[in-house]
Amino acid sequence: MLRVSPGSFPARPPQLNEENLMSVASPTMVMYQEGDGMNEVADALLEVLDPEQAEVALQVTGPLAVLAGAGTGKTRAITYRLAYGTAVGAYDPKSVLAVTFTQRAAAEMRSRLQDLGVIGAQARTFHSAALRQLRYFWPNVIGGPMPAIMDYKAPVVAAAAGRLGVAVDKSAIRDISAEVEWAKVSMISPEKYADALKDTLREPPAGLDADTMANLLTTYESAKDERGVIDFEDVLLLMTGIMQDREDVARAVRSQYRNFVVDEFQDVSTLQFALLQEWLGGRHDVCVVGDVSQTIYSFAGADPSYLVNFEKYHPGARRVQLNRNYRSTPQIVSTANRVLEVSGVHSKRPSKFAALTGGPRMSSTRASSGMPEGAVRLKAQRDGGPAVSFVAYSHDEGEAAGIARQIKALHADGMGLENIAILYRTNVQSQAFEQALADEGIGYLVRGGTKFFERDEIRRAMVMLRQQARIEGGLSAASGQASSGNASAPGASGVRISTGGTLRASGGSGASGVSRASSAAGSREEGATEASADSEGANLASQLEDALGGALAESGYEDMSEVFEEIEVLQQQMDSLNRDLGGPGFESDTGLVEAVKDVALDLGWTIKPPAGQGAVRERWDALDALVNLAIERKHLTLPTFVKELNEREEAQAAPVVSGVTLTSLHAAKGLEWDAVFLAGVSDGLLPISLAKTPEAIEEELRLLYVGVTRAKTRLTISYAKMRGNGQGRTREYSRFLQGMWPEEYYKPAKPKHARPKSTDELAEAPEDVKRLFEALREWRLEQSRARSKPAFTIFTDRTLIALADVKPKTLTQLRMIPGIGATKAEKFGADVLAIIREHAGE
Repeated sequence: MLRVSPGSFPARPPQLNEENLMSVASPTMVMYQEGDGMNEVADALLEVLDPEQAEVALQVTGPLAVLAGAGTGKTRAITYRLAYGTAVGAYDPKSVLAVTFTQRAAAEMRSRLQDLGVIGAQARTFHSAALRQLRYFWPNVIGGPMPAIMDYKAPVVAAAAGRLGVAVDKSAIRDISAEVEWAKVSMISPEKYADALKDTLREPPAGLDADTMANLLTTYESAKDERGVIDFEDVLLLMTGIMQDREDVARAVRSQYRNFVVDEFQDVSTLQFALLQEWLGGRHDVCVVGDVSQTIYSFAGADPSYLVNFEKYHPGARRVQLNRNYRSTPQIVSTANRVLEVSGVHSKRPSKFAALTGGPRMSSTRASSGMPEGAVRLKAQRDGGPAVSFVAYSHDEGEAAGIARQIKALHADGMGLENIAILYRTNVQSQAFEQALADEGIGYLVRGGTKFFERDEIRRAMVMLRQQARIEGGLSAASGQASSGNASAPGASGVRISTGGTLRASGGSGASGVSRASSAAGSREEGATEASADSEGANLASQLEDALGGALAESGYEDMSEVFEEIEVLQQQMDSLNRDLGGPGFESDTGLVEAVKDVALDLGWTIKPPAGQGAVRERWDALDALVNLAIERKHLTLPTFVKELNEREEAQAAPVVSGVTLTSLHAAKGLEWDAVFLAGVSDGLLPISLAKTPEAIEEELRLLYVGVTRAKTRLTISYAKMRGNGQGRTREYSRFLQGMWPEEYYKPAKPKHARPKSTDELAEAPEDVKRLFEALREWRLEQSRARSKPAFTIFTDRTLIALADVKPKTLTQLRMIPGIGATKAEKFGADVLAIIREHAGE
């Protein structure tokens, strides 16, 4: 196996200087202007662009750097540039490789290009493009099967630490894994690791010293090689190395791709830039797009200097600024600009921050205009909206409760919950907001947790829908064969039935799921008479028996008579339904929606949302989003719908879940909402206390900018003066808001105590409910004292009343009680259930 390490390549691609500048071929820049023989398609493309976007589109070849501010339509500009270049014949779209950083962004770009008629252009992430090439060339260049790619580094990192006698826990393994990734994407070898730390003012992770971490880097590679696997960074390293070592491979890749577009260029790492340079091979037909003000992944190896210094690598490159913001109101745009201005960073407080900020400016990268070098000052294009709100709360619980009440009011006024987000600096902050929203009966979705298509209920739904789609496809094929006199068996032998202890076929109880799919498919056959439908139904039932019998027998089921009997009964019902509805008159849209609803119902979905929150509500929200997507796509057939789901899964383009989005600022990048609550904006959280260097604090400032620019119409910025228990040191709002925060404005908002109407709710209750309520209240008081937290933060009185009334017996039942989420169920569930059991035995 080819052994590649970061040290195999230069630590950074060579910089151009006066000595080698003349050796670089001058780039050829092709600009089309109106009147240059443009066709009608090209003319129409330009008409929908603003002047700056059109300027991007008109330069179809040669080096181009697009500095695109937040909400300025950068994806529109670059996709229209490719469409325009294709329309005027500047290049073949099959020679285009558009690169971005997420599967979702790549899928969006592919979709837009297809809509614009640009067929054949590739839009991929760096990793997927490199992996595709590596798989193609591996047999000839390396030979043998390509090694498997590890999904996670943790097992190998743990093994490497064990060999060196380094004690690590899960947290340390995670941090060490991140450091391994940083070293590899920064192309830093173990021998150069200690020097790199000094140059970047970076600290080794997990309390390790530089030498130990360097040894871990070496041992990690050895442990990985012994397992015969590679990691995701190796994909880039290997492809870069192969192109450097094999001229025939480099020539083949470069002959395929001649025009490049790179989105989010501020996030490119040294390794990704090195691979891009190999793809280009000294050519300059490359357009890069980025925003230095949204560089928030420097800790992971992102290097905005490649965008700022683009001309060093591509002499004569043009720069175009996109500064017309179409996303946000003028009030929000003004706030975003002020966040980036130097005057907004100056601390008017005592100079306790001076040592951290390096003096009067945040860093030496500031331009004289007061904006960071390469930053774009936004110009609002929308009409005015509400003023940006600045709110100070007494403590964390009060902030969470206050925001929840505001969201409830917005929803009551007609704003969809999916259009609202709460953003925060660290994931641990989400707990207070989850509880506050649950107390108000508001659904929510936590981003950064389990991804939509990785949720257990969605995985199961996908499997069941795929099975039904296969059956439907087989039935359609069989029907066509039967009507033409061909009685051969359809592709039913390929039907796969999943059995896991209970007999289930395609999501139904027994064979009902199969029958539902058969009914939906059979009743949509076109041109079939009643007699042929009867004949086909009998034939299909027989073939389904064979398929089901074979598949289920392999799983250990012996007596199939009941299953076959049910299939025959349901087949007769299908035939009867077809005759009643006139055969082909069964609407396909009803079939798709009902098929998806049937699957969702089998997995616990209900028409009305559950009263409980936490895991129960999250599961319902996910299934409900799947049902709603089916309703939106009701014109599709089930196989076509399943195909779209597969494409969405690959691109991680989850359907919209109806609930408030809770997410960290890092995970919010690239998204937008009508209303944004930017919470916890206090010193120590933003900037976070771990940010010690000027560069780190500058990145925290950019995080705030990203948060502000996620809002379209309403923006509320808030912080809590004290921690959740109302004790400890008083906080101050973030230094980044100096000059913007209303100094005299203070709103002491206390959390909304869910005080029960005890007289009303308990007066008529049975005595056993009253006794259990008192026992639970005594337990809560003990917990409150032991944890030094207000009693209502454990459980509200209303939740205790519900517990005493319902008397749940299991954790699953417990989580369905309003005000109890997964976290509280795990923390307090055993105690609560024990108290309930004790009183049940009175």
